[in-house]
Amino acid sequence: MNVSDEFNEMLSTSDVICYFWSCLVISSTIKLIILRFGGVALYHKAVLFFFGVLLGEYCVGAFWSVLSVVIQQPIYDFAPG
Repeated sequence: MNVSDEFNEMLSTSDVICYFWSCLVISSTIKLIILRFGGVALYHKAVLFFFGVLLGEYCVGAFWSVLSVVIQQPIYDFAPG
């Protein structure tokens, strides 16, 4: 059994996949569509776009979390669960 098999077994027997399976399916589908219809050049542009979306989400979540600490009121649940 190699490291990849151990990692896959660990994920499949935990609650991690139950929580993230829809995200993995959606992102894999988007990646397939971009690669099939746009090629590698569009894929590289899309990676930068989606990285910006993720970075923006984390920055907004961090802002609301800091604001909630400052005013001592729960505002935004950035990482539910």
